[in-house]
Amino acid sequence: MKPRKFFFFCLAVLGLFNIPELLLPAVIEDRNVIDDEQLSAVQFKEKGDVKYKAEDYAGALKYYDKAVKTNNDPKNNFYIFRAIAKLSLKDFPGALKDLNNSIMVTPDFAPQYASRGSIKMVLNDFEGAIRDLDKSIEMGNSNATVFAIRGGVRFLHGEKNEGIQDCEKALGMDPKCALANTYLGYIYFEQVDYDRAEENFKKAFGASPNKELKKSICSGLAITYLRKHDLVLAKEYYGKAIALDERYAGRIDELLKDGNIFTPAERKAVDEIIKLMGY
Repeated sequence: MKPRKFFFFCLAVLGLFNIPELLLPAVIEDRNVIDDEQLSAVQFKEKGDVKYKAEDYAGALKYYDKAVKTNNDPKNNFYIFRAIAKLSLKDFPGALKDLNNSIMVTPDFAPQYASRGSIKMVLNDFEGAIRDLDKSIEMGNSNATVFAIRGGVRFLHGEKNEGIQDCEKALGMDPKCALANTYLGYIYFEQVDYDRAEENFKKAFGASPNKELKKSICSGLAITYLRKHDLVLAKEYYGKAIALDERYAGRIDELLKDGNIFTPAERKAVDEIIKLMGY
């Protein structure tokens, strides 16, 4: 797997970190939070929940950190909340450390292992990621998202057929699983099957995924259409990715200009797209 493919696979899984239910289904509830100078660990956690719901992840982290440090009940697990905030802030080593501690406190909560496996994938520990995802599935956390992530990790680890099988199993469980279709899109792109790559990317796009995942899908469609010599559609989806995040332009420029990926004619087309988009 070339660095470019790994980059996009990671982009896809990073999109999941804006979906709290992957880690904690329905744990963050609306509550009335008291304003007191001397808060308990539980009250700090509740203040963190309010910040997290408002997408103030740094603020949430501050309160979850206080919850962890002031907790005096070994049965309470506040590490998992702090891990969520760190994931949202892209602090993967910190989130991994908190998930390790969380699993020590509540070892029977299966979604933790899937989330830890996702982080290990991003940190390039594919074997560790597969072990954690296997355990999560064995413990009953066998939803489409988990199978899709394991499929992506297996493909990165060189288990190509198994990776495809996991993604297809995910789609059998949920035909609208955007992550599985996104992974299959990149897998088929890697295998130079651009028609199937396009098909899966378009299915993923049509499933209305979250913003982070949609950026990865749009970039996948852009490079696929470049390979198919369709400059108009390549420009369209390149533009969609930039519209979602202008900072994304530089990343895509760098990846699309990779001489190991495209022919000179295709690189010329990339330059034209960049010029048309005003970058």
